[in-house]
Amino acid sequence: GSGDGLDARPGRNEFVVGAGVFGPPLAFAECIKPISELARSFALGLDCANEFTGSAFAIYLICIAALALNLIFATFVTVVRRGKVKTFVNPEDAKAFKGEEVAADDAGVERSKAAHRNAIESFVPFAILGLLYVMAGGSETGAMAYFITFTVARWLHTFFYLAAMQPFRTLIFVVGLLVNIGLSVQVLLKGIKGMG
Repeated sequence: GSGDGLDARPGRNEFVVGAGVFGPPLAFAECIKPISELARSFALGLDCANEFTGSAFAIYLICIAALALNLIFATFVTVVRRGKVKTFVNPEDAKAFKGEEVAADDAGVERSKAAHRNAIESFVPFAILGLLYVMAGGSETGAMAYFITFTVARWLHTFFYLAAMQPFRTLIFVVGLLVNIGLSVQVLLKGIKGMG
């Protein structure tokens, strides 16, 4: 009755959704069950269900987590740099944090934001291509070579970008780019082979 999606009756302390909107309350697990079943059916249809328990997938998960931490790190740097200069492009932020409203961010803040954007732009294709590589039966050796190389390269790129270190930033960016190109070729070849 409080509207927070919880049933206060004894024995009913499960998260529920849809109360009063889509009919009777549904247990959260029941809501996501069709999604999990669909994902498993999709994997079985591609004959790759076992690939999600192999070493290649484990390496993929570790690297994805490490890359997510890289994005969080870049965000944290932006927050710290903005807090030091106390300048904000949004008037409500300037008022809330007792800073100065400006038309453009400080150069250091802009640099950290650019590093963050660059990290996202590389992360998205890698996440997709890496998963497809695993689903297509990519080897553990290949996963280690591609995934670990990319992860280390992207962390280094973030540091080089924040520190304004050229030509190291560009060189390490090319390393990550080559990994994504290599994964694209591998996935393409496996797709062509599967059609034969």
